[in-house]
Order: sequence, then structure tokens, then C-alpha cells
Amino acid sequence: MWADSYTINKAFPSAEYITGLASAKTEETAAALADANLAAYFSREILSETNATQSLSSSEKNKETLKRNITVKSYVDLHGIQHTKTWFDSKSKNYFVCAYVKRKEAFKDYENSLILENEKFYSLYNSAQKEKSPFKKISLLKESKVAGATYLNALDFAEVLYKEGCAAYSKDRSVVAAIDEKIATAKMNISMRVLFEESKNERYRPLLEKAVSDSGFLIANKNYSYLILAKINEDKSIFTDTIVANPKIAIQIKNDSETILSFSKSTERISGFKDAERLVDYKIQNEIEKTISEEFSEKIKELLEGSR
Repeated sequence: MWADSYTINKAFPSAEYITGLASAKTEETAAALADANLAAYFSREILSETNATQSLSSSEKNKETLKRNITVKSYVDLHGIQHTKTWFDSKSKNYFVCAYVKRKEAFKDYENSLILENEKFYSLYNSAQKEKSPFKKISLLKESKVAGATYLNALDFAEVLYKEGCAAYSKDRSVVAAIDEKIATAKMNISMRVLFEESKNERYRPLLEKAVSDSGFLIANKNYSYLILAKINEDKSIFTDTIVANPKIAIQIKNDSETILSFSKSTERISGFKDAERLVDYKIQNEIEKTISEEFSEKIKELLEGSR
């Protein structure tokens, strides 16, 4: 007999079978619960939820309904589920059913899904390995990390299903786990040199370089990956009694083959009396610094977050 946790393993050895045992007041509910209990064996993946209603009756006048929300944790529909014949226990007045699948056969059916996720992951990962542009490499590595997480979910399920059949795939765990390190290495290899179009704007160098370094990039004057070309125009006009300025900032990050960022901004118009030129100059500098430290900093941080 297979109607309890002890005898079920004798009838269906756990090394070869996955089982779900259930009992209920009706055959249909017992079968539904048995399927749900079998699927719930796979605790890592949640795909669907099955609601089963089990009615418990103590007398014709008193009926208690127990609603059980069974979370079916499975990655596939588990084709090939079989059931024992229903057994009715006259003492408890319950129907017993065992749902079962043979591990090796179920894995054989599922392996195509595993292979598909494997191919999706390696398509992105291998493209990242070949990519020369560091930003495109990082983007592809991030995409492959997402695909890798989906692949590992599928692998988790497959290993629970039939671990012996997963040896050729399980080694991929270390590949997925190493992606963050590869992203960090690629990022650390990105160096940038700041170059101003006019030497008078060198006073903004510390702030511009800080925006670059705060985003995780190296500053280098030699052997750099990208050049940052900064053009800052105060656009200051002096009239008889007043001063008017319309500061403009244009910054490009590029190398010989690509421009990865073009940033331009016209700040708020600034005006003042000619006699207070130092105050106007302070306002101009403050507006330019604010634009670099806030808006440009945000744009350069987005370089590693954006898609290709």
C-alpha cells in the first residue's frame, strides 16, 4: 500500500520518482490536491496557483468547508503525471490518490526547455566576450546576467527533477556567478581624459573630474579609453549699465570609433549691474558648477545603466 509517507517511498522510491499524496472527501478533490502536492515539491519556482476546496462533513446538519490555496510551484506543467487508482478508506471516509512522475523520463521531456534557456544565455554572454567597446560589453554582460538568472531558475528545477541528468549544465553556475566580476573589471578598465576647449575654463576641471570618478571611471592623461571634450561659454555681454549672460555647456565623451555621450545645456539667463560684475561672475560660475555636478553627473552615471 502507498497511503502514507512511509509506504509511499517503498512503492515509489524517491531516487526514481517524485510523488504527491493527498486525501479528500471526493475523488476529484483528492486528485487535484495530489497534483498540487507533487508540483509543490519544486520549491524554488512559482508559476501558477491552484485553488482546491476540501469539504469536511461531520453530520448532515454541520458542514465545514476548508478552502486550501495550494501554491503550485513548478516551472512546467509536468507532462506525464500518472495517478494510482483511488483508494477509499472506509474508516476516515476519505479518498486517497498518489500522483507521480518518473524522474528520468520527466527530465527528458523538460530538457528542451533547459537547452533553450542555455542557448539564450550563451548567445548574449558570448557576444559580450567578443565585444570590444567597453560600454557595449557591459551592457551585454548585464543582459546576459538577466538571461543567466532565468537559466539558473530552469536549472534549479531540472536538478530537483533529476540531478544526475544535469551534470553538463550545472557547471554553468560558475559562469553566471562570475558575470558581476566581469562587469566590474570592464568598468575599471574604462579611463577618461578631460580636455577643455579653452584653458580659461580649467577651473572647472576638479568638478568635472569628480563627476567622472564618482561614476566609477578612472581619470588618466595617458592611455585613456575615452576623451571628454568640454566647451563652456559664459556668453557674457557688457552694456552701458548692465551685464547679461547666457552660459552654455557642451560636453562630449568619445573615442576614435564612437561618441557615447553628448551633453549640452543652456542655463538660466543671468543679469546684473555693471558695477557688480564680480557678483554676476559668481552667479555664472555657480550656475555652471551646478549643471556639471547635478545634470552632467546624472547623465554620465546613466552610461552604465542604459541599453546598447
